[in-house]
Amino acid sequence: MLGFWKFIRSVRQLELHRLILLLIIFCLFSMCFLAYYVSNNPKIKEAPPLPLSDCGAGSSGVQRAPLFVSPQTSRHFVKTVENLRTEPTVLVFVESIYSQLSQEIMAILESSRFKYIEISPGKGEMPPMKDNDKGRFALIVFENILKYVNLETQNREQLDKYCVEYGVGMIGFFKANENSLLSAQLKGFPLYLHSNLGLRDYRINPNAPLLYITRANEVDKGPLPGEDWTVFQSNHSTYEPVLLASTKSAETFSHLSSHRALHATVVQDLGLHDGIQRVLFGNNLSFWLHKLIFVDSIAYLTSKRLCLSLDRYLLVDIDDIFVGKEGTRMKVSDVEHQRAHQDPVALNHTFYQVVSATPSASPELQALQSRCLTPGKYAVHLHRWLQHFQASQLLVVDGTQLRLNPVVVMEGIQRFLGITPLFNYTQALMFDEAKGFWCQRMENGRPKCLGKNKGRKYPEMDPESRTFLSHFYLEHNMDLLKLLDRLGQTLPVWLREELQNTSWS
Repeated sequence: MLGFWKFIRSVRQLELHRLILLLIIFCLFSMCFLAYYVSNNPKIKEAPPLPLSDCGAGSSGVQRAPLFVSPQTSRHFVKTVENLRTEPTVLVFVESIYSQLSQEIMAILESSRFKYIEISPGKGEMPPMKDNDKGRFALIVFENILKYVNLETQNREQLDKYCVEYGVGMIGFFKANENSLLSAQLKGFPLYLHSNLGLRDYRINPNAPLLYITRANEVDKGPLPGEDWTVFQSNHSTYEPVLLASTKSAETFSHLSSHRALHATVVQDLGLHDGIQRVLFGNNLSFWLHKLIFVDSIAYLTSKRLCLSLDRYLLVDIDDIFVGKEGTRMKVSDVEHQRAHQDPVALNHTFYQVVSATPSASPELQALQSRCLTPGKYAVHLHRWLQHFQASQLLVVDGTQLRLNPVVVMEGIQRFLGITPLFNYTQALMFDEAKGFWCQRMENGRPKCLGKNKGRKYPEMDPESRTFLSHFYLEHNMDLLKLLDRLGQTLPVWLREELQNTSWS
């Protein structure tokens, strides 16, 4: 009986060993599968928290640059360092000042009014990085990221030390060509590049910390232009995908996983590997979305010291407000120019026939009538603007006052926009007696006026047309009066006069 129990115990121990062995094998298999899945399929996660700051200095006037301090730190919780120790200047290493990419980089910097210094191969490898204890550059840009990774050891160490010490980020591009390897590791980094790919279905990762102007929305369906795209692959936590796409064909690119997987074409290096934050592009700036990401990268890596404000001002040019002196009339050539459009409705009908057309008129005549009358329904158009903007954001300018006293009006516009310091238009404008209106004052004291076809005084409107238009716009002008009064806007001179004249007629 004792032998029987010993046998049972040995069988149970054997089964327990087998169970433990199976659990170990299962865990190893799961870990391998998870590592492969993470490295080959960058995932779009939830949206990131709000940016640390907006463009410009905060209340303290101190700018702060994000710097990740350890792999254990959460990907979006950063330690900040003062970033006023560097000049707000970009250092750009270009392959050639005539290359397309270098021209695009400098064009964006110039249009954004960012200061930059361009270094080409003929100007030496490395400029002085410091001026006393202050860094000369707030951002480094490499047209070709391979130029950075292949720097001489001393220059590379000097540049890396500067970036870490002063919290300076880096932007790099890799543009594949016919000689590029299909797959290669970026020297010195846990990052692999797969090049000369055709991609499709572009999308933005809403979790990318650098997003500012760019906003993640729907997938941009369809193939991307070109067959020379590069994607980045890594299982290191320092890399966050920014833009992602799928390959066009799984058969052509056997070194990648299924074409249904998402591959990062732009990645953000969070600085967990070597303390330097970077943004790497797997193509140039020809694609429109890359231009936005490039601008966002500049803003993020410089802690918004170099960035574009999200405020936008719109100028709606209704018509010409300048009236020339007496005696200037339309010429035959002006009329012939209008006839050159060969609009049969305009040629075969008088002005009064056009504006007074009834609903039974031809569709062509009604269309021309609408083009003539609809722009004058000011209240209708203002109501549409107020659906998108607050009343405090709108300023109605009296065209008559702008024509007679532009200096005072322009000063009021500047105060409304909060422009400081105010621009002195007294020195910039002068009244031209020959033209009969205000013109730009040049450095030599001479006026620079609008073209010859501007500022004409046109013949008086025939009484029949004026009477019709006065009655047609009466209701619209009353709506405009009520709207401007409700908005607290000053009534234009022409509106008061028009309503007075109409009430007496």
